[in-house]
Parts: sequence; C-alpha cells; structure tokens
Amino acid sequence: MTSPAWFSVWMRTTTFLLMGGWMVGLGCVRTHTAPLEDKEGYYRVIETATQGRLARIRLNSGDEQTGMQVRVTVDSVSWMTPDPVTRVLSRRQSVPASGVREITVVRHGKSTLIGAAIGAAIGFGFGGLPTLNHSSGASMSVTRRILLFGSAFGSVGLIGGAIAGYKKPVRDIFLFDEYLADSPSLLLAKQLKGTQVGVDEVVNRLRKMIAGIDPKQVREEITATNIVYRIGDTPFCMMSMEGRRVNLYLSVRQLDVADPQGLLRRWSSNESWFSITPGGDYEYALSLILQAYRRVLAGG
Repeated sequence: MTSPAWFSVWMRTTTFLLMGGWMVGLGCVRTHTAPLEDKEGYYRVIETATQGRLARIRLNSGDEQTGMQVRVTVDSVSWMTPDPVTRVLSRRQSVPASGVREITVVRHGKSTLIGAAIGAAIGFGFGGLPTLNHSSGASMSVTRRILLFGSAFGSVGLIGGAIAGYKKPVRDIFLFDEYLADSPSLLLAKQLKGTQVGVDEVVNRLRKMIAGIDPKQVREEITATNIVYRIGDTPFCMMSMEGRRVNLYLSVRQLDVADPQGLLRRWSSNESWFSITPGGDYEYALSLILQAYRRVLAGG
C-alpha cells in the first residue's frame, strides 16, 4: 500500500533534522586532567596524542606556541617546531612544566571521517526513504530507484559532511595547572565546552588584551560561568561564552560610551553589553572596554 504523501514528507524531514543535529554536534571539546596517582601515564597520553598532529601549547604567561611530537616530564615540556626555511621539523623548544597551562590537540581527521559518515547517512535517507515510502513492493526496479537516489544524495552528503567535519574538528584539551577541580584552566575549559571553533581563540586574545590594560590594576577572576575583571573589588567587565560568540558586559551606561559602530546594548540601568565573534574587530572591542575601565577607575 502506498504511504500518504504527508508520511513521506515526515520521514524525510525527521531524517534530515535528526542526522543534521548530529552534524552540528561535531567539533566536540574533550577536557583531560591528570590523575594525581598517575601523572606519568597522563604525560604518555599527551605524547601519543601529539604524534603527527599539530598541538597548541598555552603558557601561563598568556603566550601560545605550536608544535608536534610533544614530550612531557615532571620538570619540562618540549616540542618540535618546523624550520622557517625548509618547514621540516628540526628544532625542539622547551619550557618548564610549571609554566604550561594547557595543551590542545586538534583532530581534523577524526571529525572529517565522522562528518563524512553522518553526511552520507543524511543524504541516503533524504534521497532513498521517500522512494521507499511511495513504493508498493520490493521489486527490482524499486530497489534500483532507491539505490540510485540514495547513492546520489549520499555522495553529496558525504562530501558536505566531510567538509563540515574538517571545519569543526574534535579538540582534546590537556590541562596542567594544579590538576584541581577548581583550577582556572578547568573552569575555563568547562565554559568553552559546546562553543564553536574559534571562540577559544577570541577568549584568549581578549584576556591578553584586557590584562594588558594595566597589569598592576586589573584583576582577573575565572568562575564556573564567566570571567570577571576588576579594579580592586569593583568589576568593570565580565566575559561569557555562548555558541559562536563571546559576550562582554561593561559597568557603564550605553549613553556614556563613545560607540560609533553602535555595538553596545542596554543591560541594566548602569550596565551595557556587546558581543564579538571569531574574526571580529578586537581593537574596537578593546576601545569599549577601556572606556568602562577608565570610568570605574575614576569612580564613576
């Protein structure tokens, strides 16, 4: 018996949304901390993860290095960097282990394969299920149509899924400082969990810029839900992450800030906010934050 048209549409839409939802989930962030009883085993896991993969080594100073073939001991962390001329991995750099905040390993290959598989499934379901639902029997011609449409859409889905998977890689973050549940790096990693690729770079760049306003005056506090910047005990800026953007809340009224681009929005009677995404204008964002800083510093 031929299925009703609405059932075919329902099956196609459900398949597309379900599998598409899985696609959005690509690019997951996995956070790792060292068990106190097996730090050496933790170090070996890091070394294995960085073989043949590019790693980002973030230091407590705020600087970031990139390299491969990371080696970790209780006293030091070293990695291979490419020669600036030949691009061959020929130089090994090293820093004290106490100066390393975290090591991030990006796995493009794994996410690409997952994306390709899910994309192919989406395409086959999108192309093959409607044909199956409209068919009254499993004849050879019907089977051929299912394979024809399913394969065609599956191929498109495979390519699209592979591209999406490559652009949204799996990231493994290995934390170093203190190895405690309430360490700043772990709290920050939890905030970044679920955000899209590039948001962590926005956060790191903004953190460095805000801290550079006045290292003696500005105090950073990382909590479970946000990052707060204070002058003494008085906050002037708060940062939070959401999806593909970073929200910044300023302790200043919208009307009291020179904002020619019109980014600021009213948050409360004495506060305003704006957001920035990967590739945004960092210098302009800093100019808004500076105005809030100066106003709080002046006691206004």
